[in-house]
Formats: sequence, structure tokens, C-alpha cells
Amino acid sequence: MKQSMTLLLLLAGAQAWAMEPPEMEWSMQFYPSLASVFRSALLPPDGSYLLAGRIWSGLDAFLVCMDAEGDTLWTTRDDRDSQNAYCAQICSGGDYIITGASLNPSSSSGELFVAKTDSFGEMLWDVTYDVPGSNELGYAIVSLPDGGYAVSGRVNSTGSQNGQAWILRLDSQGDTLWTDIWGTHVLNATKGILYSNGKLVVLAHGSSTSLPIGAHLLFYDLDGNYLYGTSYPGVGGHASAMCLAQDGGYTFVTDPEGIPPAIVHTDSLGNLLWSNSVSSGDLISDETWSSVSTCMDGGYIVAGSRKYLSQPSDDPSSALRPGSDWDWVYGWLVRIDQAGQQQWEVLLFPGASDRVELYSARQLPEGGYIACGYYDDVTGGTGINGYVVRFAPETGIGEWESSSGEAASLSAWPNPSTGSVRISLNGPEGLYGLAIYDLQGRLVRDYPEIPLGGGAVLLWNACSDTGESLPAGVYVARLWGMDGVLGTRLMRL
Repeated sequence: MKQSMTLLLLLAGAQAWAMEPPEMEWSMQFYPSLASVFRSALLPPDGSYLLAGRIWSGLDAFLVCMDAEGDTLWTTRDDRDSQNAYCAQICSGGDYIITGASLNPSSSSGELFVAKTDSFGEMLWDVTYDVPGSNELGYAIVSLPDGGYAVSGRVNSTGSQNGQAWILRLDSQGDTLWTDIWGTHVLNATKGILYSNGKLVVLAHGSSTSLPIGAHLLFYDLDGNYLYGTSYPGVGGHASAMCLAQDGGYTFVTDPEGIPPAIVHTDSLGNLLWSNSVSSGDLISDETWSSVSTCMDGGYIVAGSRKYLSQPSDDPSSALRPGSDWDWVYGWLVRIDQAGQQQWEVLLFPGASDRVELYSARQLPEGGYIACGYYDDVTGGTGINGYVVRFAPETGIGEWESSSGEAASLSAWPNPSTGSVRISLNGPEGLYGLAIYDLQGRLVRDYPEIPLGGGAVLLWNACSDTGESLPAGVYVARLWGMDGVLGTRLMRL
């Protein structure tokens, strides 16, 4: 692990938006000289960070768990060649399911792999899915109520761009129940997959006999029947990532094709509600969005990069464009509200010839954010290293100290739990609100008015506001008061 605390934070245009950008608490490079990258960040219920990606040399791991200070707790690898994880998810019971790409040594063909580990990273099973003579890749995976999984990716690829979208339905042990290949053999892939309202919702980019080139949502039932697909005229770029919105709809982001990246929000049927392009406003940079996830207020945190052909000054819009390569690469974190409007952005400028790209970001239950990607340490000579950066909450979020100096606290017991949970609240005299969310950011239980003047215990019966028993998984409780916000994870087994 290599400390990397010298980044200059470029906080652009903060005065124009509703929130002040957060401050960096720490940033670190991991596994120097081992050619590592982190593509997906998860938040287990014990407060650790789970990172999926690839550590190429020596360690040969694709899953890393670290504590809140960045110290590695464990890593996971298997005997397959060149396993590169693109997505990981937490299963009911606390296990992890992962998908990505590996290499078949006998044919040098790329394979889509799916692996399952327990909560300590011990391998439970690892399966590959391959079409001989082509390259396959898994971009996203989701757990299903019956204990199985659904995967979205790419198949029949003979180059870095060509291929078709691939959707796979697996049972609890990774055996294939059905697959579907979508799109023409040009530029097709499925970059995201969700389970909602009894259907699979797949984010695809490409074209088919019935849908033009562009971003699409494809809807399937659990038996593999294609129901319908949507199109979004005027939304350019490649569809790159999606999440379930707090209102039950879907939100996805795009990579540019010489245009600014866009964030797009639909209802639960895929009908467009709004879209918005977010850009620096200059024409001399290339901007990429790699992930989007829901925040507790219904907004979004987006991770990506901004690339320049020549070294920009402190004002990125002053850069020139004399060269032919993207030589200056900045990590880019953007906060967007429920209506698609940018609230703040942070650019991570490494300095000299170093580069930073961010591939994934999450809001922490206690406020603040964790983001991951890679740091290309050209100056230090250690090459491409896994990179993690943690940000403090925005001004006023997560800072809890009343004018009387009294502190507030929030805890839960038992945690994990198979039934009801006692949530312990403590705070200065006043009126508070407690809200419980699932990991998609959806509000599942709301206690809007809780009077406190010391300690109290609230019994949550693991049901939603409508009385529906909630499934096993990870939830987040947040206590709101006039002086700040506190959060804690809840694990339901």
C-alpha cells in the first residue's frame, strides 16, 4: 500500500450549486508495481470496503476487502488465468457474487466468469461461460429471489469493440438456465442488469432489427422471454452503467462519442422522464462516466474521468489541444440531484505525468463517499496501482454536535438479525426523523417524527411501510436532526 496524499483537489463551480463539495479524508495507492485496478466498490455491513477488480502480478487476486482506514483484511483469487472482476454484489446471507472476464489458457480465448465467495472471501464456486474463438465478458450481475443470478455482458467479440449483448440466467450454483444474445455483431453490450417488479431490466448499447443504434432498456421475464425494449432519441454516447432510482424507476449514464456524458432517468416501464448532459463546457477534453449509484436523498453519485490532450492549468478550460493522445487524465466525481442537476464536482489532479481514473463510487451510510479506480504512477515508476479515495460528508452532513455540546448516537442490535431489530437512538432534546433504505437507495421504512431528549429504543420489525416483510440483505438506517445526520448498516439474514 502506498499513501497518496498530495493530490490537488480542483473544486469547480461550487458556489453555483446547492452543496459545497466534500473534502478528501485520505487517498491511497495499493499494490505498487503489481498492475492493479479496482472497478467496483461495495459496502459490507461490518463497515469494511469490498473492491472488485484485478491485481495482475504476484498476488493474482480479483477481490479485496479493506477496513475503513484502507488496511487490507483479505484478498480472493482462484486458479483461473487473468481473472478481472467488473462487478460484485452482496447476496442474502452476506456472501458475494462476482462477474468479469478470464482467459482460457488452451485457446487464449476470453471467457465470462461468475464466482461466489463467502463473507470472508473463501471461494464457494467459480464457473466460466465461453463461445470458442471469441471473447466474452461479464459487466454486471444481480441476485434473484429464488437464490439464482442474472448476468449482463458481451459475447462473440473478436476485438475491443465488436460483439453482441449477452444475458444469462443462472441457478444458485452457477448452472445456466437460459441465455439470450441481443443485437447485431458490431457495437453491442449490456452494461447493467437489475431485478424489479418481477422482471429483469437490462441496460444495453447497440442496435437490433427492431431498435436503432443507441442506449436501450431491455425487459425480460425470469423464464427468458424478451418482453420489449426502449429507445431514447437525442441521448447520445454509449450506455455505461445503471442503478435503480428511489422512485422505482431506472437511471443510467452514458459515455461520450465526442459529446458530453448524459444522465437519463425513466419510470418503471422505461419511459423517459428526464435527461441531462453534464460537462465542463469546453471542447478540449474527453469526459467519461463509468458508474452511477443512488444516494440517500434520492440523488446520485457518478464516477468517471476527464482527459486532456495537453496539461491544463488550474482552470481546465484553458487547456490547448496540440497533441494526439490523452496525456493528462483526472479522476472525476459528480454529485447530481433527483432532477438531474449537478450539485458539485471534484477533479482529482495527480500532478506531473501521473493519471487517475475512477470507476466506481458509493455514498457511505455515515455520510461521505468512497471511490475507486486506478492511479498511474508515472513519476514514482510503480506503474498502474489500485486506487481508493475517501471523502468527508458535504458541509453539514455527518457533523453532529448541538449547540449544547451534546453528542448523538445511533446503533442497532442484534445486527445481523433474522427478525426484529432494536435501534438505539440518543440525542439532545428535539424532533428527529429515522429512515431505513435498501442498498438501491429506496426508502423502505420511514419514522418522520421521533421526539428525543436523551435515549430511546425503536423496534423495527423488518417490514416496509406497507407491512411487507423485507427480504434478506443489507439496509441502511439514517437518523436526521437539526444538527446533522448519522447512519448505520443493518444486516438482515
